[in-house]
This record gives sequence, structure tokens and C-alpha cells, in this order.
Amino acid sequence: MRHGVRLALAPLVLGLVVGCASGGPEGVAPSGPAPSVSTPAGPTAPVSPTADLKAGVLAKAMASGETPTDAGMSDVVLNKGSGTFLWETDKGRLCLAQVTGSGSPHARMCGDPLGATPEQPGSPVSRAFGPGTAPEGWMVVLLAEHSHRVTSVRFRGEEADWKFVRTLAPALSGRDVYYVPLRDAPTGDLELTFDVGGQQRKELLRFT
Repeated sequence: MRHGVRLALAPLVLGLVVGCASGGPEGVAPSGPAPSVSTPAGPTAPVSPTADLKAGVLAKAMASGETPTDAGMSDVVLNKGSGTFLWETDKGRLCLAQVTGSGSPHARMCGDPLGATPEQPGSPVSRAFGPGTAPEGWMVVLLAEHSHRVTSVRFRGEEADWKFVRTLAPALSGRDVYYVPLRDAPTGDLELTFDVGGQQRKELLRFT
């Protein structure tokens, strides 16, 4: 994976993940009647673990009034038996869910992305969620102005992984969402380098 005031978070929601359950190139149709082909019936393909995790998150979100918009859910991190998903709700909120496996607890956080403001006046980046725990250790979710494209991230002076997740709808600020997994406890400086119209700009977030 390549790589302020925080959102007002809703209380952490704990629950059990509920398990439940796209072609080829077009060509010119041959002339004449199509041959008759008999295809033996086979077993139905099993639902993938990822789909099972996502279906559980979606069921919980809908039951809690946090139904995703037509943009759907973004797969942020997918590991064997765990996943992190992010989506916008039809009520103008941004949600992040972390699941650790079928039948295991999952955590969900939601807040107003319009309330996420920079820690430093004039900064193009602010924190949406975190820094906090994640299935892979630690993480932080950032919102950046769409005109500022992240090109590198460093944590405590070392290169860090990062992932562009999605661009929020204009009504929810139109900012870009980035997910940054942190290998160590979130204390220290996170340095982001942006490309702004061909020019580099650096921003620093300090975690204490």
C-alpha cells in the first residue's frame, strides 16, 4: 500500500459482525444459429471472507441509521480475517469501521467531516479519526484539500505507508481521505509532502 480539530466522534459502537452474503471483451456475433452447449451444474462459489466482513459492516451501519450513500463503502485495509472500511452516510457523516473477523467485535466511529479543521491555521490537512488503534496496530485518517496531492509520508523521520481512500462529496467538503497505518505508538511527528500544481509543500502533524 502506497504509499485540526478532530471530528466530533459518535460513541464507539461495539457489536458482532454478521456474516451474509463483476465480464469480458465485446466481440462480433458469429453468423448462423448458435451451437447448443450443455453446461453441467456445479457448486455455487462461496462468499469470500472480504464480502462477508463487508456485508456485516453494512448490516450494522443500516441498522444504526448510518446507511452509505450511492458512493458505497471503500475498502481501506483488507487482511486475512480483518478489514477496515470507510463510507459517507446519507445524513452527511463520515464513518470508519474496523472488523477483526466473523463473529468478532467490530468498532465503528462516525463524525461530521465539515467539523474537521486544521491544527495550524492555513494548513491543508486535518485529522478525521485517530491516531488510534487498528487491526494492524495503529492508524490515523486524514483529510486534505483536493488541490493538495500527497506524494510521501514520514513518521518519526522514517518513510511510512499511506493510502488514498476516496474524495468526499462536495457537500461533505470535497476533500481527499488518506489512511496512514503507524507501525509504532502514535507519538512524534508525521510529515506529509504534497504536490500542489507541480510544487512541493510539506506539512507537519505532531502527535503527543
